[in-house]
Amino acid sequence: MQNSADQPGLTSVQAADVVGQYADRSKDNSGFAILWQQSPGSTESPCITFGFPGLSPERQQTTGLNRLICWRHGLCHRHRVGITSSRVSARKHTIRWWYDLLRTAVLRVATDTECVVAIQGTATYESLARAAMLFGVPLVDVGINETTATVDELARWLVTHGVRSAETTPDIWHVQVAPALADESSIISETSIPERDVLSVTQTQRCCVLQCRDQGNLHRLLIEQLSNAGTTDLHILAAQTPHMPAKVQAELYKAGAIPWLVDGLQSNEAPTNLTKTCVQSDELADGPLNQPQHWLCHWTRPREGAWPGESSIDYLDELVLGCETTDRSALASLLRIIDCQHILAAHLRGEYSAVSFTAVPLSEFRSRRVYRRHKRHYDFEPWGVAVLKKSLTAAGAKPVRYGSSDDAAASDLWFQPGTDAANTIDWTAEKEWRLPHQLDLKQLPVESVCVFVNQLREVDAVRSVCNWPVVVVP
Repeated sequence: MQNSADQPGLTSVQAADVVGQYADRSKDNSGFAILWQQSPGSTESPCITFGFPGLSPERQQTTGLNRLICWRHGLCHRHRVGITSSRVSARKHTIRWWYDLLRTAVLRVATDTECVVAIQGTATYESLARAAMLFGVPLVDVGINETTATVDELARWLVTHGVRSAETTPDIWHVQVAPALADESSIISETSIPERDVLSVTQTQRCCVLQCRDQGNLHRLLIEQLSNAGTTDLHILAAQTPHMPAKVQAELYKAGAIPWLVDGLQSNEAPTNLTKTCVQSDELADGPLNQPQHWLCHWTRPREGAWPGESSIDYLDELVLGCETTDRSALASLLRIIDCQHILAAHLRGEYSAVSFTAVPLSEFRSRRVYRRHKRHYDFEPWGVAVLKKSLTAAGAKPVRYGSSDDAAASDLWFQPGTDAANTIDWTAEKEWRLPHQLDLKQLPVESVCVFVNQLREVDAVRSVCNWPVVVVP
């Protein structure tokens, strides 16, 4: 493909002409047409079209996108495959089955005649675009401007954004959907469904559904499209898995969706390679369970995304490729601490970072475990590291000072509001201590550290990778 960034863009006169043609065609949605092309007859020449190519006249009339489409690296005439999904958990390690489906759908694309369509802003975009690149599958990468514009504003937008592009990549078509005219009806006017979601279904010839929530935007959109007589050339494949509500599957199949039979999906929980042997944990006479006043505890949480120091693209590759190293559970976080032998300081606010500990006895963790919806995590998780208080004090740890949020010293690292803004959560109950830098566990005597885990069956796995004693939270 040629690099259109090196070629002259759209002039103001040409943009005005394109908008005029668009206004005329949008009145009756008269079907796909090329309204402007930089080098007529060249398949690699940037162009602007009315709608997407390859749809039947009936579909163009009923579900065609009533918008200008800017093809920055030429027009793609391949058979378009959409891969769509409702929103899924931000903790990607818990949805390995979803990545199995995504990978399967991408690998089934016929690379000589088909391409996948990735719509920016949708649930599948980032993973789908990366999977296409990893597996060498042609990709149409679509950005969409979901605003409206006057005739003059739209013409200016075309000059500024329409065919401008960065460097090209083989088998990737960069596409931008222009704003709609302010006086023209939008395809979301009746459904209130975001245009990016509508686009991911209606402008494809085959659409694979990975996950669909009951009564969500995607559910309503699919039922609407399946019941539309003008979309008979749209093939919707809905995954038949236990992860999609049975009620939703039944409704989609009854409406005309094709059951996509899949098996061998990985479970929600990433494997931890734990033995099934049930053993008793160490009973330490001077450990955190028997002498809690001498210990401070740091619990670990599941992590969203890459590990510290790991690039987000590397983690995304692990997910797309189905690697077992994608586990980001609280136990995986603990095993990483043991492997690295240090606990990193987490950002608190402003310029401050610290490692947090609690003086709450480990034996009380079960009763205090609570989900903080605003933070999307649990407090007092039953996995972590206990350290002798005297060792942490020597390293610079101090208890926090609780007070009101309008305290003059609220910017102090050691300050913590006693309650949340709504005065419903008592943070003083956490008895927090802070260490103002990362903790190097290698510098501590072995007897100063103890690891705690959630279940007896986890003890062997943890013992096999560390020399510290291991106890189970009672």
